[in-house]
Amino acid sequence: MNPPTGVIYNQTDKGTCDFGEVFTTDGRIAARGLKPLEDDKAFFPLCNGAVVLRKETADKYPEILEVLKPLSEKLTTEQMATLNAKVSSDGLPPAQVAADFLKQEGFIQ
Repeated sequence: MNPPTGVIYNQTDKGTCDFGEVFTTDGRIAARGLKPLEDDKAFFPLCNGAVVLRKETADKYPEILEVLKPLSEKLTTEQMATLNAKVSSDGLPPAQVAADFLKQEGFIQ
């Protein structure tokens, strides 16, 4: 059984680990001053958010994709890492972080 990926952060802090597998959107990377290696071979899949809905729904209501497109464009890897850091490092509740982001970007009032 593999240990959870969070153990990497504890072990690098203790100096008992030099490298490990992380997700590029994990807020603990910047918070702990870690530097991910560049995946110059595009070996690992991206962990970007994506809209998922049934084809029948998209065909019937194509405006859903248009409405969500600006939000999808804002949720870059860097932005997701920043939002995740507010949860994992700053201890803010995920719902608050999401609401604050949506308000800041003008998606909700």
